[in-house]
Amino acid sequence: MSESAPALAGFEAISCRFDGETRSVYVRGQGPGVLLMHEIPGITPQVQACAERIADAGFRVYMPWLFGTPGKPLSMPYALGEMARTICIRREFTALARGRSSPVTDWLRGLARQIHAECGGPGVGAVGMCLTGGFALTLMLEPAVIAPVLSQPSLPLPVPGLAKKNGPEIDIAPADLEAVKQRLEAENLSVLGLRLSEDAFCPRERFDGLRQRLGATSPRAFSCHRPWSTSAVTNTPQTNSSGVKKDCLVLSTPRKIIFCSLPSVPSLITLVKRSSLKA
Repeated sequence: MSESAPALAGFEAISCRFDGETRSVYVRGQGPGVLLMHEIPGITPQVQACAERIADAGFRVYMPWLFGTPGKPLSMPYALGEMARTICIRREFTALARGRSSPVTDWLRGLARQIHAECGGPGVGAVGMCLTGGFALTLMLEPAVIAPVLSQPSLPLPVPGLAKKNGPEIDIAPADLEAVKQRLEAENLSVLGLRLSEDAFCPRERFDGLRQRLGATSPRAFSCHRPWSTSAVTNTPQTNSSGVKKDCLVLSTPRKIIFCSLPSVPSLITLVKRSSLKA
């Protein structure tokens, strides 16, 4: 994706080239670096607002343009159209395949290195949403990433016929996941996972399987669950198995169909503080 990036109010658009591919990245704020990866259908006003909140909390947020039209409001036709294009056409995303890391994560690892070089400090935070949720875990292969947040990781998609097989899986190659596990243990890092209790795209089995692979009793891997909501935006405290309260901020519709979820900004800030990204 090399076309000129549409303007987003309050953000600087820069071009970044890694692995022979150039993409636009929206940047805002000053402080430790946070890589925010948007979800289907793209950088909607709600995702933009999430990036603004992270920046306003004292971070420098980098939001790469992966698909969709930046700034375009969320709608059912828009979401379905981008989902079809991403799943059926784009080879950067392994939407259905199990045990594979999406190729686009190689480019994102290059961006994480650049963020760390520009912002300094001990490392970078990485936040993935829904379709990009599992990318934050794969980005742990880059030493600069020390605070991964998985918000409703939906790949591989648990579509009919593959739901039983894809449900417990996540879009990362087994060798990559083992490398991530070793790094978590060696550096005493944490993974934060967020999901909705009835989200069919991110089933409970996915987090259960991930906890087992990363260490079922380890505080390095935990998740927050919240019920589906009928309000437009909710921000409800949750408590994980260690008794640590987290806020799970989600966007939903009155018909209880989730089109866009936002990672919890307070949870992100808590995690990056624990990871010494920010004192």
